[in-house]
Amino acid sequence: MADQPQPPSQELLQEKLAAFDNVPLFMKSLPEDGDDVALQALQELVYEGTPDENAQNFKEQGNDYFKGKRYREALGFYTQGLDAQPTDTKLRESLLCNRAACNLELQNYGKVLKDCSDAIKLNPKASKAYFRSATALLKLERLEEALDCLDVLRTFFEDDAGVTALRERVTKAIEAKERKEKEVQARLKKAQEEKRKMDNAFQVS
Repeated sequence: MADQPQPPSQELLQEKLAAFDNVPLFMKSLPEDGDDVALQALQELVYEGTPDENAQNFKEQGNDYFKGKRYREALGFYTQGLDAQPTDTKLRESLLCNRAACNLELQNYGKVLKDCSDAIKLNPKASKAYFRSATALLKLERLEEALDCLDVLRTFFEDDAGVTALRERVTKAIEAKERKEKEVQARLKKAQEEKRKMDNAFQVS
């Protein structure tokens, strides 16, 4: 049997992404001297399509950088895609959800919630937006809100292993929080009781 093709290694993927950085159409910024008119013209080609075409191009570039775990660069491309003002609602939703994925990796949880909220406004059944919102809320320890997100998600996206696993994590976190709160209350009650006994012991008859 012939050998099956192997996926590229992370090292090879990083090399290819680094090579993109030196290709004018893929550069994230122009050289500081700014004298290369041809270079500027090449970069301007990126914007010669329709808004949807330009946004799709930026999305695909962002996807390549995300796969290479270069989340800041990927985020920049998704932002440029949104700035291109695509008219395709599904494309806007995808760009918002992808940018939220980058911000999850970068631990910018407030920005995750903002992009996911905007995606849900475009599509009330944006499953990725609900899932990433719940993940961010879990990280922020806003556990009841995370559970609410997952409950909504389960109404139209049932039996998904990832959703089930995340819901279990949130549920366990809620249970752990409740146990901790009970332990704190018990210690506080015990301290108050001991103080009351000490006060009674030293009272003058």
